[in-house]
Parts: sequence; C-alpha cells; structure tokens
Amino acid sequence: MHLSEVQERNEHRKRTVFGIQRARSGVSDAEIRQMRETYPLAYTEDYSWFYGRKFTVTPDVLIPRPETETIIDVAKSLIGNSDNMFQGNETNFLSQVRREPSQAGLSPPGEPQSELDGQKISFLTRRNPLSELPIRDFTILDVGTGSGIIAITLSLEFPEAKVTATDISADALKIAQKNAKLHKTPINFINSDLLNCFFSSTSDVNPLEKTPAGGSFQGGEIREGVEKSSSAKAKFNVITANLPYVDPSWPWIDHTALAHEPPEALFAKNHGLALIKKLIQQAPPHLTPNGILVLEHDPSQLAELTAYAQKHHFTPLSHSPYVTSLTYSAKAPNFTFN
Repeated sequence: MHLSEVQERNEHRKRTVFGIQRARSGVSDAEIRQMRETYPLAYTEDYSWFYGRKFTVTPDVLIPRPETETIIDVAKSLIGNSDNMFQGNETNFLSQVRREPSQAGLSPPGEPQSELDGQKISFLTRRNPLSELPIRDFTILDVGTGSGIIAITLSLEFPEAKVTATDISADALKIAQKNAKLHKTPINFINSDLLNCFFSSTSDVNPLEKTPAGGSFQGGEIREGVEKSSSAKAKFNVITANLPYVDPSWPWIDHTALAHEPPEALFAKNHGLALIKKLIQQAPPHLTPNGILVLEHDPSQLAELTAYAQKHHFTPLSHSPYVTSLTYSAKAPNFTFN
C-alpha cells in the first residue's frame, strides 16, 4: 500500500471514530462501536507517556511501548558513567524508572507491563567505551525517530549533549517537532531515509515542506538544510534506533491490535531485519571511535542480528530481551550469545 493511501486510511479511521463522516460514509452503528472498542486510546486522546513524560501521538506515529524505554536506560548506563558501572555485569534498570503505572504507555499484545519491568540489561564487558568522554561533548543520533520520544528524552536526560534525529516520514517529523517544542528541547530533526542524508545532500532524502533537500529543524524551528560537505563528516558517539522490525508472518502477532498504527513504522522485510541490517551497514562511518549503536528488536531476532553485526565489525556490549547495544571496531572479535 502506498504511503499516501496509508495516511488517508488512518485519517479516515480517526474521523469515522468520532462520527464526523458517519452519515456520509454509511458506517453502521455496530461498526462504529467496534472501531471505538479497538481504536487505541492514545490516538483518541492524542497523547501517551514515555519515561514518565507526556508526548503527543497521532496515527502518523507509533504509540510508545515500555520496552523502548530500555534504550534510554542503556544510554544512561554509558553516558557520563565510569567503568565501575559495569562491574556488576547485570543491572535491573527498568525497575528504577520513575513513572506512574497509569503513565506507562501501552504494552505489546500478550506482554504484561509487570514482565517488562522485570527484564534486565546484561553487560558483556567490564569496560565502558565512552567512560572518559565529558557529557558536554556527546553527540547522539536517533534514527527513525517517529514522534521523537527517544531523541527528546535523551536531550532532557542529557541537556549538554547535542541530539539529532532522522525519519523518512515528514508527517512523523511534524509530530516530533511539536513534542520538541512541548518539552523545549533543541533537537535537530532531519527528513531522511535512515542515514542517507549523510551520504548525499539530495538523493534519497524526502524534503520537508518549504525546506531544502535534507532539510532540518533546529530546536523546533526550520533552518537551512545539511550541506553534503559537512554532513558526510558527521560522527556520533551514540546512535539509537527503534526501526520497524516486525515480521508480519509471525504467528504471535495480533494484527487487529496493530491495525490502527502506521504499518510502515511496524513491519520490515527479511524476517523483520531489513532496515536494521541496512543501518548496521551505514553506521560505521558516522560513529566516533568506540561509538555505540543501540537497537530495539524482537527477542527472536537477537542471534541473527548479532551475527550480522559481527560481520560488519561490531561487538555486542549489552543486551536485554528487546534492546541490544553494539560497539564498533575495525577489528571486532567474534562473540556469540548462548
């Protein structure tokens, strides 16, 4: 389905739920009741919670999931912390997250919130690759930012860090821009397919309205686009990504529960790993020495993701059921999960 058709379908659903087009479209009372029962509350209220903070969400973006908060926990374990942070080798960060139960967002189908709160981040090394870098020098890139929850949360947790975020969807970036203004964070938003904007200033970049190709938002305001000469040299200490990773053929997927969320933000080819693998290919030139790549994925994808990352000179640094962090080295050793 073409992206414009998906957006039109989502907008139509939203209008129908509120009865605006009921008479015109001929939708029955029973159909309206069913849509109200299955339509996500977050879209009805236009907001959801992530890491204890309120964010605007619409059918143009995914509804935040609790497991995505692990990305923030991994980043917090790395940024501004010494090697001593790793000595325990395993840390139950999620139990320490400050949030009210009613603000925890939506759990994935069949996965209770309590189970997600109990998962652990296992560190596979006793050395923090970023331990000696001052926070003020940190550069962070969030790829596939959607509503901007990861980039904005990292900016709030680390106000001195410089945060950039990319997304292929201009409509999603408008929501991210709105959230950045809401939380007063100076995020640089770039409309791009993964890291393509850093390889070319024109090709494979979807320009925002009234913005040059590869254009960006700085602190919620439109500014000049990223020039090819400077963007090609862009490097980041941490790259985070919650990319589409759901394989639509998985038998445990509840398609009814996901029907109202943008499919282009959920599903991916190649067992759900197509975009993650592409990012692993693109990331090395844009990571600083000892830079970290933090990826969300399904637990069933861990072995394949790790094996692929190792072929591209990444070494696993930590893992939890849904989030893996990797550090890049041109001579990365082999490592496998049991």
